[in-house]
Amino acid sequence: DGSLRVAMEVPAPVGWRGRTVSQCEDAVDGRVVGVRRGAQKLTRPKHDTKLEEGDVVTLDLPAESVATLRAS
Repeated sequence: DGSLRVAMEVPAPVGWRGRTVSQCEDAVDGRVVGVRRGAQKLTRPKHDTKLEEGDVVTLDLPAESVATLRAS
C-alpha cells in the first residue's frame, strides 16, 4: 500500500508488562518480531507470550504508530 514501515528495538514499554504479544501488537497496529529477555538471544515470541520487566522488543510497525508506542 506504499505506507512507510519502521523496524525498531526498544525496551518494552511499562504499559506492556504483563500483556501478551498479541495485545501489544493490536495496540500499535504492528508486529513484535522478537523479544530479548536478559542475557538470552533474541527469540521469536508466540502470540500468548507475556512481556516482562526488562524485556527488549523488536518491532515492525507503521511509521505513524511510533508516537502511539512512545505513549504506551
